[in-house]
Amino acid sequence: FEISFDSLAPFFAPPNPLYERTPSSKYNSGLASIKPYMDFKVKKFELHTALAFVPEFGRESNFHVLPTAIVNFPIINQKLFFKGGLNSIAERVSLNYYRKENPYISPYQDLEITKKNQIFAGLNSNLFPNLSFGAELGYEYYFNHHFYDIDPYANYNNMFRIIYDDASRFYAKANISYNYQKSFRIEGEVVYQDYITDSLSFAYYKPKFMASMSLEYIPAEKLVFSLNPIFKSKSKTMVLNKEVELSPIIDINLSVEYKYSDQARFFLRLNNLAFQRYQYYYNYPSQRFMG
Repeated sequence: FEISFDSLAPFFAPPNPLYERTPSSKYNSGLASIKPYMDFKVKKFELHTALAFVPEFGRESNFHVLPTAIVNFPIINQKLFFKGGLNSIAERVSLNYYRKENPYISPYQDLEITKKNQIFAGLNSNLFPNLSFGAELGYEYYFNHHFYDIDPYANYNNMFRIIYDDASRFYAKANISYNYQKSFRIEGEVVYQDYITDSLSFAYYKPKFMASMSLEYIPAEKLVFSLNPIFKSKSKTMVLNKEVELSPIIDINLSVEYKYSDQARFFLRLNNLAFQRYQYYYNYPSQRFMG
């Protein structure tokens, strides 16, 4: 059982001279989710089924019935597994979540309920003792997918608003993990995605290709070295009714940490070793190097 409620009643700071909008409580909304489920096994097939009943309350009153049916079974016993099916969710994402994803967002937003229907199929493998990998293909359909746009109420075009649009997403992803004697670990993931939007001309800030890697070396019990390269292909957005293309992102981060005790740790972190002035969001370029 889950209840989600968010309020935009006027308890924010006094009006900002750089921003023309004032808080309002008319956008309060929420939902409750009751999701009975059943797990059962037929020979080697494990099935998870659920049916969520989700009443929406606030400025609108809707009722959603969302099915879930996922099957899991081994192709090679204890070595190669299949997992796939249908997954449906409805959520009222909080303003705090959006703030973490986009720290330049305006606090005054008209937030909507989002629904997602996902059909997917994937393989996971442990063919070798220290090596595992997985792959997944899927299709997602969103009602009210969130995107970021320059907020027209921001006097200097330096804040973002949330806009919603129905959207489809086709994706393929693969990941790999390797461990060697508890002293070396490498993980990697690649994702390809393609969005089709309903009203927007394209999906804002959504790169088609993303790749990330994590390399961790533990030469001693309390000493850890980590290297984390990240790549994202170019993305696009709209600025003052003009299409703007953002360059690809190459971000390489290095950290060293020594755990002196449970209460004290010493660390050194070096970020953006590729010295790139990339932009996750328009008009906010990163520092070329940070430490």
